[in-house]
Amino acid sequence: MPPSPDSAPPPPDVARDDLPPDAAPAGRDATAPDAAAAAPPSPPDAGAAPEAPPGLVPLFVAQGNLGRTTVSCDDGRTWVANHSDDDAAVCFTGGLDCDHSAGAGRGITWGNGWFVATFGWGPPGAIRRSRDGVSWEPVTTGTTFAGVAFGDDRFLAGGRPAWVGGGDGGGWKKTGDPALKNWNVRRTAFVGGGFLVHGDGDTMLTSDGGQTWWRPTTIPADCAVDQWSGGIAYGNGVIVMVSAQGVGCRSTDGGKTFVSVPLGGTVRGRLLWTGAEFVIWGQRGLYRSRDGAAWTAQATSPANLLIGPVARGDSGTFVAVKDEWQQWYGKQEFYRSADGVTWEVLPRTAFVGSHPISFIAFGHGARPASCR
Repeated sequence: MPPSPDSAPPPPDVARDDLPPDAAPAGRDATAPDAAAAAPPSPPDAGAAPEAPPGLVPLFVAQGNLGRTTVSCDDGRTWVANHSDDDAAVCFTGGLDCDHSAGAGRGITWGNGWFVATFGWGPPGAIRRSRDGVSWEPVTTGTTFAGVAFGDDRFLAGGRPAWVGGGDGGGWKKTGDPALKNWNVRRTAFVGGGFLVHGDGDTMLTSDGGQTWWRPTTIPADCAVDQWSGGIAYGNGVIVMVSAQGVGCRSTDGGKTFVSVPLGGTVRGRLLWTGAEFVIWGQRGLYRSRDGAAWTAQATSPANLLIGPVARGDSGTFVAVKDEWQQWYGKQEFYRSADGVTWEVLPRTAFVGSHPISFIAFGHGARPASCR
Protein backbone atom coordinates (compact mmCIF):
# COMPACT_ATOMS: atom_id res chain seq x y z
CA MET A 1 0.00 0.00 0.00
CA PRO A 2 1.20 3.57 -0.56
CA PRO A 3 3.11 5.23 2.27
CA SER A 4 1.13 7.66 4.40
CA PRO A 5 2.04 11.38 4.27
CA ASP A 6 3.74 11.02 7.65
CA SER A 7 5.92 8.06 6.68
CA ALA A 8 9.41 8.48 5.28
CA PRO A 9 9.57 8.33 1.45
CA PRO A 10 12.00 6.07 -0.32
CA PRO A 11 15.47 7.64 -0.58
CA PRO A 12 16.10 9.70 -3.73
CA ASP A 13 18.14 8.06 -6.44
CA VAL A 14 21.90 7.96 -6.39
CA ALA A 15 23.36 9.58 -9.48
CA ARG A 16 23.94 13.19 -10.42
CA ASP A 17 23.09 12.43 -14.05
CA ASP A 18 19.55 11.49 -12.98
CA LEU A 19 19.24 7.72 -13.33
CA PRO A 20 15.71 6.27 -12.98
CA PRO A 21 14.26 6.74 -9.47
CA ASP A 22 13.49 4.11 -6.92
CA ALA A 23 10.12 2.51 -7.55
CA ALA A 24 7.28 3.75 -5.37
CA PRO A 25 3.53 3.12 -5.27
CA ALA A 26 1.39 5.47 -7.32
CA GLY A 27 -0.82 7.90 -5.45
CA ARG A 28 -4.14 9.35 -6.44
CA ASP A 29 -4.41 10.48 -10.05
CA ALA A 30 -6.18 13.82 -10.18
CA THR A 31 -6.74 15.34 -13.60
CA ALA A 32 -6.97 18.94 -14.58
CA PRO A 33 -10.40 19.81 -16.03
CA ASP A 34 -12.23 20.78 -12.86
CA ALA A 35 -9.17 21.85 -10.93
CA ALA A 36 -7.77 23.90 -13.77
CA ALA A 37 -11.07 25.62 -14.34
CA ALA A 38 -11.01 26.70 -10.71
CA ALA A 39 -7.47 28.10 -10.92
CA PRO A 40 -7.30 31.78 -9.99
CA PRO A 41 -6.26 34.41 -12.54
CA SER A 42 -2.54 34.78 -12.99
CA PRO A 43 -0.88 37.68 -11.14
CA PRO A 44 1.76 39.92 -12.75
CA ASP A 45 4.78 38.11 -14.14
CA ALA A 46 6.52 36.15 -11.41
CA GLY A 47 9.90 36.57 -13.10
CA ALA A 48 9.78 40.34 -13.41
CA ALA A 49 12.45 42.28 -11.49
CA PRO A 50 11.22 43.08 -7.95
CA GLU A 51 11.37 46.56 -6.50
CA ALA A 52 13.93 46.97 -3.74
CA PRO A 53 12.17 47.05 -0.34
CA PRO A 54 13.18 49.93 1.92
CA GLY A 55 16.40 49.31 3.80
CA LEU A 56 17.41 46.24 1.80
CA VAL A 57 20.16 45.82 -0.79
CA PRO A 58 20.31 43.71 -3.97
CA LEU A 59 22.10 40.39 -3.45
CA PHE A 60 22.97 37.30 -5.45
CA VAL A 61 23.22 34.18 -3.29
CA ALA A 62 24.71 30.95 -4.66
CA GLN A 63 23.90 27.58 -3.09
CA GLY A 64 25.99 24.43 -3.35
CA ASN A 65 26.83 21.13 -1.74
CA LEU A 66 27.86 20.51 1.86
CA GLY A 67 25.68 23.46 2.83
CA ARG A 68 27.76 25.90 0.79
CA THR A 69 26.60 29.48 0.25
CA THR A 70 28.38 32.54 -1.10
CA VAL A 71 27.10 36.07 -1.72
CA SER A 72 27.63 38.92 -4.17
CA CYS A 73 26.51 42.39 -3.15
CA ASP A 74 28.23 44.29 -6.00
CA ASP A 75 26.17 43.06 -8.95
CA GLY A 76 28.15 39.86 -9.42
CA ARG A 77 31.63 41.41 -9.62
CA THR A 78 32.92 39.65 -6.49
CA TRP A 79 31.67 36.86 -4.22
CA VAL A 80 32.22 36.96 -0.46
CA ALA A 81 31.27 35.17 2.76
CA ASN A 82 31.98 31.74 1.30
CA HIS A 83 30.89 29.17 3.87
CA SER A 84 29.88 25.53 4.11
CA ASP A 85 29.19 22.86 6.70
CA ASP A 86 32.70 21.49 6.08
CA ASP A 87 35.13 23.76 4.23
CA ALA A 88 37.94 21.20 4.47
CA ALA A 89 36.07 18.37 2.70
CA VAL A 90 36.55 17.63 -1.00
CA CYS A 91 33.47 16.37 -2.82
CA PHE A 92 33.58 13.08 -4.75
CA THR A 93 36.92 12.00 -3.31
CA GLY A 94 37.44 9.22 -0.82
CA GLY A 95 33.86 8.05 -1.20
CA LEU A 96 32.31 11.43 -0.27
CA ASP A 97 29.14 11.70 -2.40
CA CYS A 98 28.17 15.32 -1.88
CA ASP A 99 25.11 14.99 -4.11
CA HIS A 100 23.63 12.55 -1.60
CA SER A 101 24.17 14.06 1.81
CA ALA A 102 22.42 16.20 4.40
CA GLY A 103 24.12 19.28 2.93
CA ALA A 104 23.30 18.66 -0.74
CA GLY A 105 21.98 21.93 -2.20
CA ARG A 106 18.60 21.31 -3.82
CA GLY A 107 17.14 24.78 -4.39
CA ILE A 108 17.12 28.40 -3.29
CA THR A 109 14.64 31.23 -3.76
CA TRP A 110 13.82 34.68 -2.41
CA GLY A 111 10.63 36.35 -1.21
CA ASN A 112 9.55 39.06 1.23
CA GLY A 113 13.16 39.90 2.14
CA TRP A 114 14.10 36.28 2.92
CA PHE A 115 16.36 33.84 1.12
CA VAL A 116 15.12 30.28 1.64
CA ALA A 117 17.16 27.21 0.66
CA THR A 118 16.57 23.49 0.93
CA PHE A 119 19.43 21.11 1.63
CA GLY A 120 19.55 17.31 1.76
CA TRP A 121 19.15 14.47 -0.74
CA GLY A 122 19.19 10.82 0.26
CA PRO A 123 20.16 11.58 3.86
CA PRO A 124 17.61 14.19 5.01
CA GLY A 125 18.69 17.75 5.64
CA ALA A 126 16.82 20.97 6.39
CA ILE A 127 15.27 24.12 5.01
CA ARG A 128 17.26 27.17 6.04
CA ARG A 129 16.36 30.86 5.82
CA SER A 130 18.49 34.00 5.82
CA ARG A 131 18.04 37.75 5.70
CA ASP A 132 21.48 38.44 4.23
CA GLY A 133 22.55 35.18 2.56
CA VAL A 134 25.33 34.76 5.12
CA SER A 135 23.70 33.90 8.45
CA TRP A 136 21.36 30.92 8.05
CA GLU A 137 18.74 29.56 10.42
CA PRO A 138 17.30 26.03 10.03
CA VAL A 139 13.50 26.16 9.98
CA THR A 140 12.90 22.43 9.41
CA THR A 141 14.86 19.34 10.38
CA GLY A 142 15.09 15.92 8.78
CA THR A 143 13.53 17.02 5.47
CA THR A 144 14.29 16.35 1.81
CA PHE A 145 12.89 18.43 -1.05
CA ALA A 146 13.60 19.03 -4.74
CA GLY A 147 13.41 22.79 -4.95
CA VAL A 148 11.63 25.59 -3.16
CA ALA A 149 9.57 28.41 -4.70
CA PHE A 150 7.85 31.60 -3.53
CA GLY A 151 4.50 33.02 -4.62
CA ASP A 152 1.17 34.24 -3.22
CA ASP A 153 2.97 35.28 -0.02
CA ARG A 154 4.11 31.73 0.80
CA PHE A 155 6.99 29.37 0.16
CA LEU A 156 6.43 25.82 -1.10
CA ALA A 157 9.01 23.01 -1.02
CA GLY A 158 8.49 20.21 -3.53
CA GLY A 159 8.30 16.79 -1.95
CA ARG A 160 6.05 13.83 -1.12
CA PRO A 161 4.16 15.48 0.50
CA ALA A 162 4.93 19.11 -0.28
CA TRP A 163 5.51 21.48 2.61
CA VAL A 164 4.39 25.11 2.86
CA GLY A 165 6.01 27.94 4.82
CA GLY A 166 4.79 31.41 5.68
CA GLY A 167 5.80 34.62 3.97
CA ASP A 168 8.78 34.95 6.32
CA GLY A 169 10.18 31.54 5.39
CA GLY A 170 9.14 30.03 8.75
CA GLY A 171 6.23 28.05 10.13
CA TRP A 172 6.64 25.09 7.78
CA LYS A 173 4.02 22.35 7.72
CA LYS A 174 3.05 19.42 5.54
CA THR A 175 0.40 19.92 2.90
CA GLY A 176 -0.94 17.67 0.10
CA ASP A 177 0.94 14.95 -1.76
CA PRO A 178 1.53 15.73 -5.48
CA ALA A 179 1.30 11.95 -6.11
CA LEU A 180 3.63 11.84 -9.09
CA LYS A 181 3.54 8.60 -11.07
CA ASN A 182 7.20 8.12 -10.20
CA TRP A 183 8.21 8.89 -6.65
CA ASN A 184 10.81 11.67 -6.84
CA VAL A 185 10.03 15.34 -7.35
CA ARG A 186 12.80 16.92 -9.46
CA ARG A 187 11.81 20.60 -9.80
CA THR A 188 9.50 23.07 -8.06
CA ALA A 189 8.29 26.42 -9.40
CA PHE A 190 5.71 29.16 -8.90
CA VAL A 191 3.89 29.58 -12.20
CA GLY A 192 1.61 32.58 -11.77
CA GLY A 193 -1.64 31.03 -10.57
CA GLY A 194 -0.05 28.45 -8.30
CA PHE A 195 2.82 26.01 -7.93
CA LEU A 196 4.10 23.24 -10.23
CA VAL A 197 6.24 20.22 -9.41
CA HIS A 198 7.78 17.91 -11.97
CA GLY A 199 9.47 14.56 -11.68
CA ASP A 200 10.62 11.98 -14.18
CA GLY A 201 8.19 12.89 -16.92
CA ASP A 202 5.19 13.66 -14.72
CA THR A 203 3.79 17.08 -13.86
CA MET A 204 1.40 18.14 -11.09
CA LEU A 205 0.03 21.59 -10.20
CA THR A 206 -1.76 23.14 -7.25
CA SER A 207 -4.01 26.19 -7.21
CA ASP A 208 -4.61 26.24 -3.44
CA GLY A 209 -1.15 26.34 -1.90
CA GLY A 210 -0.46 22.64 -2.08
CA GLN A 211 -3.60 21.28 -0.42
CA THR A 212 -4.83 19.57 -3.60
CA TRP A 213 -2.97 18.73 -6.79
CA TRP A 214 -4.06 18.17 -10.37
CA ARG A 215 -2.46 16.86 -13.54
CA PRO A 216 -2.55 18.53 -17.00
CA THR A 217 -5.14 17.02 -19.32
CA THR A 218 -2.72 17.19 -22.26
CA ILE A 219 1.06 17.10 -22.00
CA PRO A 220 3.52 15.55 -24.50
CA ALA A 221 5.72 12.69 -23.36
CA ASP A 222 8.88 14.70 -24.13
CA CYS A 223 8.00 17.34 -21.52
CA ALA A 224 10.60 16.35 -18.92
CA VAL A 225 12.90 18.34 -16.64
CA ASP A 226 15.73 16.88 -14.55
CA GLN A 227 17.29 18.27 -11.37
CA TRP A 228 20.10 20.14 -13.05
CA SER A 229 19.80 21.38 -16.63
CA GLY A 230 16.77 23.20 -18.03
CA GLY A 231 14.00 24.32 -15.74
CA ILE A 232 10.57 25.85 -15.28
CA ALA A 233 9.64 29.53 -15.61
CA TYR A 234 6.55 31.70 -15.89
CA GLY A 235 6.12 34.99 -17.71
CA ASN A 236 3.51 36.98 -19.62
CA GLY A 237 0.83 34.39 -18.85
CA VAL A 238 2.90 31.48 -20.20
CA ILE A 239 4.36 28.49 -18.33
CA VAL A 240 7.50 27.08 -19.95
CA MET A 241 9.44 23.93 -19.09
CA VAL A 242 12.71 23.10 -20.88
CA SER A 243 14.46 19.72 -20.76
CA ALA A 244 18.19 19.05 -20.95
CA GLN A 245 17.52 17.59 -24.40
CA GLY A 246 16.36 21.03 -25.58
CA VAL A 247 12.61 20.41 -25.70
CA GLY A 248 10.48 23.34 -24.63
CA CYS A 249 6.96 22.73 -23.31
CA ARG A 250 4.51 25.62 -23.20
CA SER A 251 1.14 26.24 -21.56
CA THR A 252 -1.04 29.32 -22.02
CA ASP A 253 -3.99 28.06 -19.96
CA GLY A 254 -2.48 27.84 -16.50
CA GLY A 255 -1.06 24.36 -16.97
CA LYS A 256 -4.18 22.57 -18.19
CA THR A 257 -2.58 21.75 -21.55
CA PHE A 258 0.98 21.83 -22.87
CA VAL A 259 2.53 21.66 -26.33
CA SER A 260 6.20 20.94 -27.04
CA VAL A 261 8.65 22.59 -29.40
CA PRO A 262 12.39 21.90 -29.95
CA LEU A 263 14.84 24.69 -29.13
CA GLY A 264 17.35 23.42 -31.68
CA GLY A 265 20.00 21.98 -29.37
CA THR A 266 20.69 20.62 -25.90
CA VAL A 267 20.88 22.89 -22.84
CA ARG A 268 22.94 23.02 -19.66
CA GLY A 269 21.85 26.24 -17.95
CA ARG A 270 18.77 27.08 -15.92
CA LEU A 271 15.68 28.59 -17.55
CA LEU A 272 14.91 32.23 -16.64
CA TRP A 273 12.16 34.75 -17.39
CA THR A 274 13.75 38.21 -17.66
CA GLY A 275 10.53 40.21 -17.62
CA ALA A 276 10.56 40.33 -21.43
CA GLU A 277 11.66 36.88 -22.62
CA PHE A 278 12.60 33.34 -21.64
CA VAL A 279 16.34 32.61 -21.80
CA ILE A 280 18.50 29.53 -21.36
CA TRP A 281 22.03 28.50 -22.40
CA GLY A 282 23.26 25.38 -24.13
CA GLN A 283 24.85 23.76 -27.14
CA ARG A 284 24.44 26.72 -29.49
CA GLY A 285 24.87 29.51 -26.94
CA LEU A 286 21.90 31.56 -25.75
CA TYR A 287 18.38 30.42 -26.61
CA ARG A 288 15.69 33.05 -26.25
CA SER A 289 11.94 33.31 -26.76
CA ARG A 290 9.30 35.91 -25.98
CA ASP A 291 6.45 33.41 -25.86
CA GLY A 292 8.00 29.96 -25.38
CA ALA A 293 6.81 28.96 -28.87
CA ALA A 294 9.46 30.41 -31.20
CA TRP A 295 13.09 30.14 -30.11
CA THR A 296 16.24 31.69 -31.57
CA ALA A 297 19.86 30.80 -30.84
CA GLN A 298 22.73 33.27 -30.50
CA ALA A 299 26.40 32.37 -30.06
CA THR A 300 27.93 33.51 -26.79
CA SER A 301 31.37 35.01 -26.22
CA PRO A 302 33.68 33.48 -25.18
CA ALA A 303 32.47 30.55 -27.23
CA ASN A 304 31.56 27.23 -25.63
CA LEU A 305 31.14 28.52 -22.08
CA LEU A 306 29.45 25.87 -19.93
CA ILE A 307 26.77 28.05 -18.31
CA GLY A 308 25.13 26.16 -15.45
CA PRO A 309 23.51 27.73 -12.39
CA VAL A 310 22.44 31.24 -13.39
CA ALA A 311 20.40 34.17 -12.07
CA ARG A 312 19.52 37.67 -13.23
CA GLY A 313 19.45 40.78 -11.04
CA ASP A 314 17.13 43.75 -11.28
CA SER A 315 19.95 45.73 -12.93
CA GLY A 316 19.78 43.26 -15.83
CA THR A 317 23.08 41.57 -14.93
CA PHE A 318 23.33 37.80 -15.33
CA VAL A 319 25.64 35.78 -13.08
CA ALA A 320 26.52 32.13 -13.57
CA VAL A 321 28.85 29.31 -12.56
CA LYS A 322 30.56 26.80 -14.84
CA ASP A 323 28.70 23.50 -15.14
CA GLU A 324 31.06 20.60 -15.71
CA TRP A 325 31.90 17.47 -13.73
CA GLN A 326 34.90 17.91 -11.41
CA GLN A 327 35.30 21.58 -12.43
CA TRP A 328 35.24 22.75 -8.82
CA TYR A 329 37.69 24.06 -6.23
CA GLY A 330 40.75 25.28 -8.16
CA LYS A 331 38.96 24.80 -11.50
CA GLN A 332 35.74 26.55 -10.54
CA GLU A 333 34.67 29.54 -12.66
CA PHE A 334 32.17 32.33 -11.98
CA TYR A 335 30.78 34.44 -14.84
CA ARG A 336 29.06 37.78 -15.27
CA SER A 337 27.21 39.31 -18.25
CA ALA A 338 25.18 42.42 -19.02
CA ASP A 339 23.18 40.75 -21.80
CA GLY A 340 23.57 36.97 -21.49
CA VAL A 341 25.63 36.92 -24.71
CA THR A 342 29.02 38.43 -23.87
CA TRP A 343 30.43 37.02 -20.63
CA GLU A 344 33.26 38.01 -18.32
CA VAL A 345 35.13 35.16 -16.64
CA LEU A 346 35.83 36.46 -13.14
CA PRO A 347 39.43 36.41 -11.91
CA ARG A 348 40.29 33.94 -9.15
CA THR A 349 40.60 36.82 -6.72
CA ALA A 350 36.88 37.59 -7.14
CA PHE A 351 35.63 34.42 -5.44
CA VAL A 352 36.67 31.40 -3.39
CA GLY A 353 36.81 28.11 -5.31
CA SER A 354 34.97 25.54 -3.26
CA HIS A 355 32.23 22.88 -3.33
CA PRO A 356 29.99 22.48 -6.41
CA ILE A 357 27.37 25.20 -6.92
CA SER A 358 23.90 24.03 -7.98
CA PHE A 359 21.61 27.10 -7.89
CA ILE A 360 21.72 30.90 -7.63
CA ALA A 361 18.98 33.26 -6.47
CA PHE A 362 18.62 37.03 -6.66
CA GLY A 363 16.74 39.14 -4.13
CA HIS A 364 16.93 42.05 -1.71
CA GLY A 365 18.20 41.45 1.80
CA ALA A 366 19.99 42.94 4.75
CA ARG A 367 23.48 44.13 3.90
CA PRO A 368 26.00 41.48 5.03
CA ALA A 369 28.80 42.71 7.27
CA SER A 370 31.29 41.31 4.75
CA CYS A 371 29.95 43.76 2.14
CA ARG A 372 30.55 46.92 4.15
